[in-house]
Amino acid sequence: DSVALGSIDLDALNEIRQLDPSSGAIILREIVVSYCASSSKLMLRLRSAVADHNLQRVEQLAHSLKGGSSQLGAILLATLCDDMIASARHNAPEQLIAQFERAAVEHCAVLSGLDRALQNIAA
Repeated sequence: DSVALGSIDLDALNEIRQLDPSSGAIILREIVVSYCASSSKLMLRLRSAVADHNLQRVEQLAHSLKGGSSQLGAILLATLCDDMIASARHNAPEQLIAQFERAAVEHCAVLSGLDRALQNIAA
């Protein structure tokens, strides 16, 4: 749990939660659920683009993933997306593969951290 929670800046989640004064944090829940679904799809597409060495597509997908991740406080994942964007722009597919693998592991930690954060809000 500590690793998962470490993947999320809880201040970002608290800022979103302040948009919804209700006790159930409905807006935050909807945003987190939407992010989990869309980021998982992006990761699958990103894996395919990395494998196909489609650097333009990698750049687009990593940029999309970076935006949503940074908004929810997944700072390390957003940074790894920046690294993938740079590698795609510099035509460095070997680096890109390693960066994607690190991003995939971090994405799992982010999903777990978001789940844990929502459980803590509900408690």
